[in-house]
Amino acid sequence: MVWKKVRKNGLTFLTFEGWKGVSCFVSTRHGGVSPPPYESLNLGMSSGDHREKVLKNRERFYEAFGINPSNVIIPQQIHGKEVLSFQSPFTSHQSPICDGLLTHTPDLILGVTIADCLAIFLFDPRKNVIGILHAGWRGVLNGIAGEAIQKMMREFGSKPEDCEILLSPSIGPCCYEVGEEVVEGFRNVGAIHELPLQERNGKVYLDLGEATEIQLSKIGVKKIHPSQEERICTSCHTEDFFSYRREGGKTGRMLE
Repeated sequence: MVWKKVRKNGLTFLTFEGWKGVSCFVSTRHGGVSPPPYESLNLGMSSGDHREKVLKNRERFYEAFGINPSNVIIPQQIHGKEVLSFQSPFTSHQSPICDGLLTHTPDLILGVTIADCLAIFLFDPRKNVIGILHAGWRGVLNGIAGEAIQKMMREFGSKPEDCEILLSPSIGPCCYEVGEEVVEGFRNVGAIHELPLQERNGKVYLDLGEATEIQLSKIGVKKIHPSQEERICTSCHTEDFFSYRREGGKTGRMLE
């Protein structure tokens, strides 16, 4: 498996070890202090949970990995496609407003929070650039992954064929039923044979991972992990992950 489950200091998380010099983590819902319906390691400030509980959970998470909180950048996510690059810690009291982060500065920690949406990790080993994106259906529809690659090309001299992509657990096409607004949106931007939509029993389901893979393949990205067969659905596995859809919108967030 691409993602490896690890337990450390009372926390359970997933780790990816395929990129030399780069650590990728996905938190689970285990090991925190938040009460139901956020139990227990809720790391999302916008979830409705008590702020002090989330701060305590983040403290536990950072301590487990020896992370300096002042080096962590987590954006205020708006389901858009804006991607910002940082070369030093973000010093403002308010989080940057965007859905994507890039850097080539060592020791900067980039993160997004999800609960069914897709986190997209990016790495250019030639230019030593890393990034992470938050992508729900709006972000995927608007091409946030391609936007990030274009920005890497402009600002860091990256080439798409050198870039590698890692997809986090997210709600899968087995569970992600979507309405006409989403269907029409994807029909308007893609050829019929490339639609990341599946029809079953009169309902339509979206594959966020496949949609991202299609977009990135078109611009020359060749290395995308994990394979479709190895991808993990958050809605199918609420024993480990928060799922906004499965849990009726009242739940916590993972940190990637």
